[in-house]
Amino acid sequence: IYTVTGSLNNCTGTSTIMVKSLPDVPPVIVPSNSMICAGASVTLNSGGFPQMNWQPGGQTGGTIVVSPASSVVYSLTGTNALGCSESATIAITVIDYPSLSTTVSSPTLCSGNNVVINSGGAANYDIQPGSLAGASVQVTPLVSTVYTVQGSNWNCSVSKTVAVTVFDLPQVSVVTNNSLICTGEPAILTASGALDYSWSTQDSAASIVVNPLFTTTYSVIGTNAEGCSKISLIQQVVSECTDISEAQKDATFDLYPNPSKDIVYITLNNQSSGFDLRVTDVLGKIVLEQICSGPKTQLDVSSLKNGVYYVQVSELNQLKGRRLLVVE
Repeated sequence: IYTVTGSLNNCTGTSTIMVKSLPDVPPVIVPSNSMICAGASVTLNSGGFPQMNWQPGGQTGGTIVVSPASSVVYSLTGTNALGCSESATIAITVIDYPSLSTTVSSPTLCSGNNVVINSGGAANYDIQPGSLAGASVQVTPLVSTVYTVQGSNWNCSVSKTVAVTVFDLPQVSVVTNNSLICTGEPAILTASGALDYSWSTQDSAASIVVNPLFTTTYSVIGTNAEGCSKISLIQQVVSECTDISEAQKDATFDLYPNPSKDIVYITLNNQSSGFDLRVTDVLGKIVLEQICSGPKTQLDVSSLKNGVYYVQVSELNQLKGRRLLVVE
């Protein structure tokens, strides 16, 4: 308080004035967290002033709890006993929860195959089981599995699940009714363990008849009701059986030139009125077929790749065969 005295002609007078001092320091705001997830609350603490007013909201006191819907800057005005004020501010950032979306490229798969889990709407992703990360991850489950995808923005996270059903592969097996046959003789190959079959000979039955001229490996793909497939192989062993009767069979037709790169001439050693001609590869797959009239014909093999092929002649329900080498 200041006093001033004035005089004039021996007359005096006094006056006083009060000067209020500002607070020594402005208020300090200490938040429990400067970043929160949407819907969460934060505690704001301060002190040192008998009167404290917060905005927005109009709350008073040294400690308040707020739940802002969006990012906001809070201000605090502290007033001392003399009515002098100081202010401070604090920014609170509100993070929205992610709008998580999760899909799988296929909800079902066959054992050994893979699917892709695609996610969106978040900044970061965690996929369990497997501790995988990323918006697009490839998984190869051995059994049916439910995957949990957690999407997060900062520490604000939500979760969704996707189910993947795994089907077992068929247990395909193949047997022959005769493990050793002579050249040109038939053998019955029988597959089991699946619903549908596809043979290297282009047949589709469970059991097929083959007439290999030489030891041949056949393959069959078996498919079960769920659409899962597995391949199985079988080797049909063929003996030359070079007895007199077999030698006579081998002499029933001529094939020349052999090796060949384009035209092959085939002549039956009798006065046949016609025969069926078929060329197979070493797996028994038919690569050429034609019906021939008369005892002679010619065959164009220029379209075949280099390798060993088997020429089979069928006449009057009798099957004869020769090996053919195709070269450039």
